[in-house]
Amino acid sequence: MSEQYKGFVEEAFVAPIRSVVIVDDDYPTLEEILECSLARKNDGAEFSSRKSWWTNPEPIKRVVEEFRSDEKKYILDIHDAQTLSAEEEIKGASHLHQTDLLILDYQLDPQNGDNWLRSLNIARELMKNSHFNLVVVNTQQPLDIVFQNYLLGLLTPSLKDLTEEEEQRLDAAYEAVSGIENFAEKLESAVGFNQYTRYLQEPKIIRNISEARGEFSRLAKVFADADLDKKHHKILTLSALLEFERKSIEQNLMCPTDLGPVQFKNSDEIKWVRSDKVFLTFSFKPQGKPLLESLRIALNDWAPKPSRLILTKMQADLEESGVQMQDEALIDNHSSALWYADILNSDEKARKTKVDEISKRHVDGILAQLLPNVREFALRLASSDKQQTEQENQALVKHRYGIDIGEEAEQKKARLRHNIIACTQEPHGWHVQTGHVFSVNDELWVCVSPLCDTVPSQISASQSKLQGNRLRFNALKLHPAKKDVLPKDVQSNRYVFFGEGENVGVYSIAADASAMPDVGVFFAENAGVLSDGMKFTVSRAELSPGSNELTILSHTTEIIGHLRYEYALNLIHRLGSSVTRVGLDFTG
Repeated sequence: MSEQYKGFVEEAFVAPIRSVVIVDDDYPTLEEILECSLARKNDGAEFSSRKSWWTNPEPIKRVVEEFRSDEKKYILDIHDAQTLSAEEEIKGASHLHQTDLLILDYQLDPQNGDNWLRSLNIARELMKNSHFNLVVVNTQQPLDIVFQNYLLGLLTPSLKDLTEEEEQRLDAAYEAVSGIENFAEKLESAVGFNQYTRYLQEPKIIRNISEARGEFSRLAKVFADADLDKKHHKILTLSALLEFERKSIEQNLMCPTDLGPVQFKNSDEIKWVRSDKVFLTFSFKPQGKPLLESLRIALNDWAPKPSRLILTKMQADLEESGVQMQDEALIDNHSSALWYADILNSDEKARKTKVDEISKRHVDGILAQLLPNVREFALRLASSDKQQTEQENQALVKHRYGIDIGEEAEQKKARLRHNIIACTQEPHGWHVQTGHVFSVNDELWVCVSPLCDTVPSQISASQSKLQGNRLRFNALKLHPAKKDVLPKDVQSNRYVFFGEGENVGVYSIAADASAMPDVGVFFAENAGVLSDGMKFTVSRAELSPGSNELTILSHTTEIIGHLRYEYALNLIHRLGSSVTRVGLDFTG
């Protein structure tokens, strides 16, 4: 990594650190320091502690000084973890996951020096909360052992059991080595933690074990010594990996609940683990290396992508200046007074809409204040990374993201994923509204009534008299195109894109370029108000099953997608032009 890029990582992740919490049973708490002082005042009464700070304070003083230097004085708190003996107490220690940096001792149980579960449980709780935490695990134990215990403890079992066909292949493989002494023991000893975690990172590696290097070289030698046919290598390796996972589960070494995707690095020099909620690295106490240096080295090795740097910078600026930004957003008391009066004077349903509108305006105001600093950061980052030629820029993008934009298939996939972000957003709202996507009879429909017409409180008296407490709205049918295929006429203003798991759903607003859009009139029960899970009941006129009679049928459905408002507005305009076109009497 270049020194310039390290500077941007520092600016986004390390510079914003303001508060540090040290969780270590060898450190003095504020109460203990006061007790020591009081003891000296009380006729020289003796004070003693079993903690190492009392007999060997220098290493602890060195750590404290690192965070209280003249250059930068952090808000520093110390917790000895003596109250963290039960799971509910760990959950209750909320301040541990509200700090910018957590220094976490590996062994927090003075009664059992080999027990790391308290420390691990804290890390698990951090991976469940919504605050992104930087953590340095500080330990006296060898880092290889610490890393293995921690990583296994944060991983959820993920390997699938062998199928019946795979079991038969495994039996055939063991039949082929039946005459080799202690083959099963040799196989088990060649497959352990390092092989298991390497497989999690690179499942394709077991396709050709005979040529594998690194972690699997010992296993390749076991197969070579047995003169075993290559066709048996993969199934035996997979079986041994499964056996390692089963034993880890039996020994309660793995996490019983899914904490989400976990990435990690395990080398002799650097070890780290990260999830969406935590970045965690390790430091060996006897080395005496500054803890912030350990954190910097690990962060630079992770090399967060430019997009993450930009968003992290935005979050840091918001935390740094959020209150000032609130003041700027609320400086106009007259408009604020009018907004709040509108909220108070509205009925319950209209009040929700008013709150949504005002909240969005305030958020937009804060984002507008964030934008200049974030833009300046992004421009500096791009200027630093920019290369001389397009090919060199593509190579740098591949280095940063692991994706070769110059390769046609990768570029098409990238454009498809971009199109999802461009036209859709996370479903939100408390009632059916413009852009909401739902399914009826395995067909996708999108609400294209203007937003003001979908507000429950706006249902007119004449409509209520005709349809009761139901919201009438128009919806446009979406016609599926080929999944994961970028249409050649993607700029024709006919397509929308949705994420469907690992795939990209591509839909057109008409069956083909010359067809008219299909529009339906729907009636949402309960004035279109959504229940839990964004569910609602919708009715429309349909043919009765098995007859030619028209009847009203109801369907229970839910909001499964949400077009951005500008894209939904585009559909409304397209729909309007299609139903108001002229020239129907022309010949030719």
